[in-house]
Amino acid sequence: MWLAKSYMAFHSSNGISRSQTENATKRSVDFGEVLDHFNRTFKFNPTDTKALFNRGETYSFMGYHEEALTDFDRVIALNKSINIHFNKKINRHLNKTRALVLSYLKRYAEAIKGYEQILKEEPNDEVNLYNLAVAMTRERGIAEAQTIIDKAYTGLQKIGGSERRYAKLYGLGGLEALMGNIDQSLDYLEAALFLDVVVLYWARSDGAWLDLHSNLRFQALIFEGNNCSPPWDWTPGEVRARKYNQTRKGGQYDTAEKIYSGVQGPSRARSDQWSAQSSTTV
Repeated sequence: MWLAKSYMAFHSSNGISRSQTENATKRSVDFGEVLDHFNRTFKFNPTDTKALFNRGETYSFMGYHEEALTDFDRVIALNKSINIHFNKKINRHLNKTRALVLSYLKRYAEAIKGYEQILKEEPNDEVNLYNLAVAMTRERGIAEAQTIIDKAYTGLQKIGGSERRYAKLYGLGGLEALMGNIDQSLDYLEAALFLDVVVLYWARSDGAWLDLHSNLRFQALIFEGNNCSPPWDWTPGEVRARKYNQTRKGGQYDTAEKIYSGVQGPSRARSDQWSAQSSTTV
């Protein structure tokens, strides 16, 4: 059983960090037990805002975003009333998570305000830029959001190392989806799924993919999850192994590397290899 004490913030870094994902997917998650833990903790200590915050994140992770927002707002109100202050890092995470939940609820104008406030402290954070680009596109349209989209795209491309490549590919795919480049966005999404199963959760709530919910390929990737529904049935390692075995037969195992190496910029200059692999649908 996934113990609640190992449960931490999962909306930082696009939603969930790799270590948190590994913990969450090692065994089946009993969300009822996680909620019971935080409910008992909060009942025992009604001023335990950390337990309330964690319960809100649990709600959001389950897709209950209204309940999550209620808990986050109660955290803020309680902290003010009893004069308790989180440290700067936790408080920043609370603000990020609340803004993300507002975006999930399609309250984009409020989400934009939240992200813009966060970016005053972290102006080059590629994840917050991505989330702002999504909210701004949905609220104001692609033309007004294009500058932020380009800045987020550039920031995501700079992410190095294998640990965050799944987030990098996912973010680039989301931006391509916002710009209407459906084939490219789904290629990126599929490549990200090769690397981490948590992408299933992100794409189901992320506003970047709203226009693709009726797309058959998107449905096959996300809602069917390649027979991995809910996403916690397999560990990330099991997903990679099964995908490896499946794709080796078709000779497509290097999809992620081909996508990664073929991208030169946001839907602009791509290699001949990339152009031969995919087409653009606007």
